[in-house]
Amino acid sequence: MRTRTLAVATLALLALAGCTGRPKFVPETLPDASAFRSGGCAAAAEATVALGRFTQRNRNAEQLSTEDRSELKTRQDALVGVRPTVELDLRPRLDDLIVAVGFVRIRADGNTYAPQLLSDVDTARRKVQEVCVPR
Repeated sequence: MRTRTLAVATLALLALAGCTGRPKFVPETLPDASAFRSGGCAAAAEATVALGRFTQRNRNAEQLSTEDRSELKTRQDALVGVRPTVELDLRPRLDDLIVAVGFVRIRADGNTYAPQLLSDVDTARRKVQEVCVPR
């Protein structure tokens, strides 16, 4: 069942990866990592906020530098590392963020990066924040 769910999510993101339109970023003030609730949210907070800064900084980029790709790997690795410890309500959103970052990395390494992919990362990041940051 878990494999099937991941396969469906992967196919959905592959479909989105083909989009090449200009991404639509909604300006926002990012929360501090300390604003995330305790537990798995706190464990994922630093990487999640860092990805928010990354998407803001690179929102108009037509390609990503070697340093940008390295930062994405670092943030994705951090999220993968905390995944086993997060609460069940956060896990699907965290999986979506991990996969979205992975697609950016694959496409950037293959010189087929499209700005829309970064918008997908930002959308997935916002969904993690919805669960983790109290209003």
